[in-house]
Amino acid sequence: PVCDDHTASASAAERELLATRAAIEQMPDHATLREELDVATRKLHETSTASLREVACNSGAELDPQTRQRFAELRAGLQNHQGSASLEQFERAFAKSLPDLLRHYPLWASSNLSVHKAIPFAAAAVDLLIVDEASQCDIPSVVPMLFRARRALIVGDPMQLGHISTMSRPAELRVRQTHGLVGPQHLERFSVGVNSIYELAASSATRDALVPLRAHYRCHPQIASYFNRAFYSGTLRVMTNTARLKRVPGVDSSRACAWTDIRGQVEAAASGCHNPAEVDAVVDQVRKLVANGFEGSLGVVTPFRVQANRIQDAIAAAIPADALNRLQFLSHTVDGFQGDERDVILFSLVAGTSMPEGSRGFLASAPNRFNVAISRARCFVRVIGNRDWASSCGIAHIQSLLQACESDEPAYIPRSDLIGPVWEPRLADALRAVGMQFHQQYPACGYYLDFAMVSPGFRLDIEVDGETWHRGADGKRLVDDLYRDHVLRGAGWHVLRFWVYQLKDDIDDCIRTIRSAWERGIRG
Repeated sequence: PVCDDHTASASAAERELLATRAAIEQMPDHATLREELDVATRKLHETSTASLREVACNSGAELDPQTRQRFAELRAGLQNHQGSASLEQFERAFAKSLPDLLRHYPLWASSNLSVHKAIPFAAAAVDLLIVDEASQCDIPSVVPMLFRARRALIVGDPMQLGHISTMSRPAELRVRQTHGLVGPQHLERFSVGVNSIYELAASSATRDALVPLRAHYRCHPQIASYFNRAFYSGTLRVMTNTARLKRVPGVDSSRACAWTDIRGQVEAAASGCHNPAEVDAVVDQVRKLVANGFEGSLGVVTPFRVQANRIQDAIAAAIPADALNRLQFLSHTVDGFQGDERDVILFSLVAGTSMPEGSRGFLASAPNRFNVAISRARCFVRVIGNRDWASSCGIAHIQSLLQACESDEPAYIPRSDLIGPVWEPRLADALRAVGMQFHQQYPACGYYLDFAMVSPGFRLDIEVDGETWHRGADGKRLVDDLYRDHVLRGAGWHVLRFWVYQLKDDIDDCIRTIRSAWERGIRG
C-alpha cells in the first residue's frame, strides 16, 4: 500500500508537471510580451496625460448651474470680506461646502502657510496629503495640514537645503521647559530648530515605510558624478537620457562641467559679499551663448543675494529682453533656485582671499547649497571663480567641485572588469573583422551595455546572455532583463540580445543580424 501511495503521488505530480508545461507553452514568448508591455506603457502615458489635462482644464465642468453659482458666490465672499467681521459666516459656509468642493475639484495645491485660506480646519478632510520639498518644511507649519489628512506622503532630500527656523534654540528650550517637554522621553526629535518635517518622518518608528529614491534622471552623468560622490556616497543610479539633452554651442560635447578662472576682488556688502569681475565674466558667458544661438534655458546661481542682484542688473542692461525671455533666464541665490532647473547653469562662486571671514564660513558650512546649485544644471555647468583659492581653501565640497570641472575622465569609463571571459571577446573580434565600430561596457540609463553602437540618429545595444545568469528557474528570460530593455527602449535605444548558444552555433548569422539592424537604424 505504501508503494501504491508513492506511485499515485508520483503520477499526480507528473500530471501536474505536464499540465503546467502545457500552460507555459501556451503563453506568449518574451518578445511578444515585451511588445505588449511597450504598447501598454505608451497607452498608459497617453491616457494619464489626457486624464490629468482633463482634470486641470475641466474640473467642475459637470457642475449644475446652481452649484457653480454657489461656489462662485462663496469664492467671491471669501475674497471680498477678508479682515471684516462678516468673514466668519463665509468661512462656515466654506467648511460646509468642502465635501462638494473636494468631490468636484479633487486636486488642491497650497503652501504650508496659506493652507488655512484654502482648506477649512477639519479633521481628515482630504484623503492624502503630499508634502514636497519636506527638508525645507518646519514641523509646526505642517502639523495643521496633517490634521486635515487621513494619510500623508512626506517627500524630501536631506542633502538639499534645510528649513530656516526663526526661533532661537534658547527661546525654544524655554518654551519647552515651561510646558514640561524637556528630556529624551519628551519628544526631543520634535524640536523646531533641529529637525524638519522630513527628518521627523524619516526618524519615526515606522521607518520601514521609508522608500529611498535612488534613480536620477535630470543631469548629465558628468554633472551627477560630482554630487553623487560628494553628497550621496555614490548611491545614486544615474539614468539620464543624454540623447535628449541640449547641445551647448562652443562647448566640447564630451564636457559637462567647466571652470572659468576669475581672480577679481571680493568686496564685502551689508550682507554677504560680491565680486564685480565675476559679474563681468557672467555677462560675457551669456553674450557668447546668445551669439552662438543657444536654444536651451539658462540660469545663474550664486551663494550671495547681492551678487545675484548685481548679475541680474548687469545682464538686463547688456542683453536684449527678448533673448533673455527665450533663454528663460534667471539669476538667483541657491535658496531661490531650489526646485527649479535649467539646461545650462553658470555658478558664480564669489570667493577669494579678500572675502570676509563670515562669508567664507558660510561657504564652508553650507555643503548642501553646492549640491543644490550644481544639480540645477541638466546638460552643462560652468563655475566662475578663483581657481587658486578653490584648490587650497580646505573646503572639501569646493575642492571636489574644482576636481570635477578639471577632470580628464573620458565621457565614459570603460569597465573591462565587466567583460565576459569568452563570448564577448569573440563577438568583439567578429565585429572588428567586418569593420563595425562599437564601445564595450558603455554606461547608459544606469546600466552598462555589453556592446553599444552610437550614431547621431541611432543607438544600438547588443547584449550577450549566458543562460546561468539570464534565464530564470521557469526557463524564461529574467524579468530584470526585460525591465532593463524597457528602460533603454524608452530612452531611444534599440536592443538586440543573443544567447551564448546562438553565438556558438552561428556567430556569422548574429553579425548579419547586427549589421542589418545598424544599417536600417542609421538610414532612419
